[in-house]
Amino acid sequence: MKTIVPIVLIIGIIVGVYFHKRLGLYKITSIRYVVLGIMVISIIACLTVVYTNASTSKNTYGWHTEYMQYKELHEVASGKGQKIALIDSGLSSFQVNDKRTTSVSLVNGEIDENGHGTMMYSLIRGYENSIMGIAPEAEIIAIKVMSEDEEIKPAIIKEAIQLAVTKGATIISLSLGSYNENEEIKELIIESIEKGITFVSSTGDYESADMLFPAKMKDVISVGSLSANLEVSHFTNAASEATIIAPGDEIKSIGIDKKVQYTSGTSQATAIISGYIALIKEKAMDNGFPLDNQKIIKLLESINKKELTYLDALLSIQ
Repeated sequence: MKTIVPIVLIIGIIVGVYFHKRLGLYKITSIRYVVLGIMVISIIACLTVVYTNASTSKNTYGWHTEYMQYKELHEVASGKGQKIALIDSGLSSFQVNDKRTTSVSLVNGEIDENGHGTMMYSLIRGYENSIMGIAPEAEIIAIKVMSEDEEIKPAIIKEAIQLAVTKGATIISLSLGSYNENEEIKELIIESIEKGITFVSSTGDYESADMLFPAKMKDVISVGSLSANLEVSHFTNAASEATIIAPGDEIKSIGIDKKVQYTSGTSQATAIISGYIALIKEKAMDNGFPLDNQKIIKLLESINKKELTYLDALLSIQ
């Protein structure tokens, strides 16, 4: 508003001078038009500011929270009783001490040096009044497998999955992948799914027709990215083969410096869907029965086909 005031005054004066010359008014009479010009422009500016602020307030937490109806979802479930294993680059120091968080590192140092894990965690759990998490009451098992250089060894991924299973994860979120399959990881994922654990993985951000592993596995929930215009994000790998295309473009999250940022990727969409599945599983457990992997996949496919909204799918669990 402070920036607009001098602009309004200048425009008002210009309008006044215009009326002065146009209508041939002199002396004291022209002041009325200067005042009138200032008043008219001021009113227009104020209405613009009010409208802009109202529009911005609607999107305080980002377009994806409105699109998926976070507030309405949270009236039904919040992720309580679910454990999400976040296999990523670890957490920042301001995240690791949360009472519903377990942080483990399988590489050098516990704290996130990359920022990727910090962002994913904030999308699931939220951050203060800045970020609204999709599953604020879910427990998080953060397993650091990636350092600043982003190099990840298959043996570390395998160890992370084994650790997640041992610690009782109900959902394993993998916002990472490779074009190379690994048989040992593949067998471990199949065994874990048979135990009732849900795997969620990103399709990839390389604009390729080929999906990354392990997202390409049959019973792994593969996630592509949706943009705010409700079109598939251009960078999404194998979009037509994904289980679901979920919000992943220009998503509000928190960085390792505690600053809000807007980032894009199938990773963001994967974290959000991992949290959403926690809501699904909580609702099913509240109704006295667990949902198997195939039923969860069918629900997500129904959302993807626009047969159900995220809220409708959650409410349909009886």
